[in-house]
Amino acid sequence: MTRGTAKARTVWILLAVVAGLTLALPPALRSFGHWLVVQDPLATADAIFVHGGPVPFRAMEAAEIYLLGHAPEVWMAVVRPTPEEEALERLGIEKPQGWTYSRQVLERLEVPADAIRLLERKVLNTADEVEAVAEELQRRGGRKVILVTSKQHSRRVRIIWDRTTDGSLEAVVRHAESDPFDPDRWWRNTEDGQNVVHEIFGILNAWAGSPLRPERSAPAPVRHPVGDEKGEAPRSPHPRQAVKR
Repeated sequence: MTRGTAKARTVWILLAVVAGLTLALPPALRSFGHWLVVQDPLATADAIFVHGGPVPFRAMEAAEIYLLGHAPEVWMAVVRPTPEEEALERLGIEKPQGWTYSRQVLERLEVPADAIRLLERKVLNTADEVEAVAEELQRRGGRKVILVTSKQHSRRVRIIWDRTTDGSLEAVVRHAESDPFDPDRWWRNTEDGQNVVHEIFGILNAWAGSPLRPERSAPAPVRHPVGDEKGEAPRSPHPRQAVKR
């Protein structure tokens, strides 16, 4: 076999591999996208819990479920501040949390204010939320909750709930119908692709017993501009003495 013939054969093999992957990958990716999406049948429960995350679709779904009469209350959790948010707070800059917008969505959709409750335990991630909901259910002698989240997040919610409660409590996992995630084409746009990658790592972490925790080391303290001994603010550097970047 000449060198030219061998090279041509290699090219044809590579083209065949690429063609095979092109035909095989989309069905596999589509199947995985649909596996991520959980939608349990609706049932009467003690409460509806809105998982933290993008607004307004989760809160909109929770409002609809509430108005259908499936539960008497809608629960939400306050997220523990991240190091970035703590730094903003020290600077006197307020950053509203997602639950404040979700509450507005619920009230705008006619969920009574006295039917909306914030859980006492502050959370940082999905596992914290699930633990907080389970604790509240047990404290009140409840048995079942409706967990509302986004489409691609619903599988992870189900996995974490089952591992956390071990069947002692029931959950109906529902995703927001208006959520734009498309399980048939998620790999064709960056937002859905990034969300799926995030879910993959989250699910693997849950299956492994959550060895990776969300906490990070404490941030460096925020340095405020200070004046000299006379209380004057420091002068801006001369243009020729500007710090190089």
